[in-house]
Amino acid sequence: MANLFQLQERFQKLDRPKNLEKILFQTIRKNEKTLLSLNKQQLGEGRDVHGNITGTYSRATEIEYRFGEGPRPRKPKIEGQPYNYEDQGDFLDGFFLDISNGQAEWNSKDSKTPLLVQKYGDLFGLDDENLKLSIKNIIVPALLTHIRSTLKI
Repeated sequence: MANLFQLQERFQKLDRPKNLEKILFQTIRKNEKTLLSLNKQQLGEGRDVHGNITGTYSRATEIEYRFGEGPRPRKPKIEGQPYNYEDQGDFLDGFFLDISNGQAEWNSKDSKTPLLVQKYGDLFGLDDENLKLSIKNIIVPALLTHIRSTLKI
């Protein structure tokens, strides 16, 4: 059992924001695939980070999808349905998280990314529902494990 001095030292380790920040970013990196998958799922449903539908397909787009020439999109484009961002798949397949300088930035390697962001807004990141789930199921457990380990409880 620890004495009061040892407990004080352990608590002081937790009082350093850089330590918790390091654990946070390690947790994000470790769960990168899951977090990116949640973002892709949102976009597949046509939702941005605010939960808003970014647009719906027109009749002309559906006709082009059904009868047009050229490569076929991976998912159907149906009039009135939300955009699914799955044309040839380069945008969603190119997703990555860049963690550096105390920031985690979402992006895609697809050359159309700047155009899509300019046209449709906040496509990268999690909506409130997915963010709450990620915090509850990924971030908080990792921080609690770190705190328990540091305090040796």
